[in-house]
Amino acid sequence: MSPGYRKRWILTGAWAICLAVMTIPWGLAVADNREGAVSGQRDEVSSREEVRRVGQAGEVTPEKLERWRTMTPEEREKVRERYRRWKELPPERKERILERRKSWRELPEGQRHFLMKRREIYRTAGPEEKRTIEEFVRHFRQLPPERRHAMRQRLAEWKDLPAAERNERLGDWSFYRNLSPGERKTVNRFLFPESPSGPRRGPPGSPRD
Repeated sequence: MSPGYRKRWILTGAWAICLAVMTIPWGLAVADNREGAVSGQRDEVSSREEVRRVGQAGEVTPEKLERWRTMTPEEREKVRERYRRWKELPPERKERILERRKSWRELPEGQRHFLMKRREIYRTAGPEEKRTIEEFVRHFRQLPPERRHAMRQRLAEWKDLPAAERNERLGDWSFYRNLSPGERKTVNRFLFPESPSGPRRGPPGSPRD
């Protein structure tokens, strides 16, 4: 699996899981029919600025000119290479990329943040952590649709639990139960990077307050 394809594959898996653990209401998630909406984010749209503020391909705008002026020579060469690859793409491929860019821009900010966060987690992970994340995403994508849906609902319910309690509940999943402690930690960090690490505070006067 090439590095570029692996990144797209991981991001697609993250999108599937995103629909479960987002803080937005479940009804806004538009589950399976949008799981692939960002699967084609290749290198030519991989930088955060390009994803957030991309224009029509080939269109010269003041914003693009300003960005070009502030780029380093290395960054400019990357842009030139992306443009060369873009020109070589067949029309139908260009159309799909533009549709995905449009879908990305229409996502709520929270969903974009979720996806970019998980992309960054994967990008900065070590080789063993990357393999664990890839195996988790592969296993999740292979689940039957009804099981994926049920797992999303559980993840949505568990995202605010203390880590120990969440780990115990995840242990009911045979795939997770068979992971080593280090692998479980990696999966938890990928799924719940911003979750609380200690007990939740109760209402005023409660034993946990």
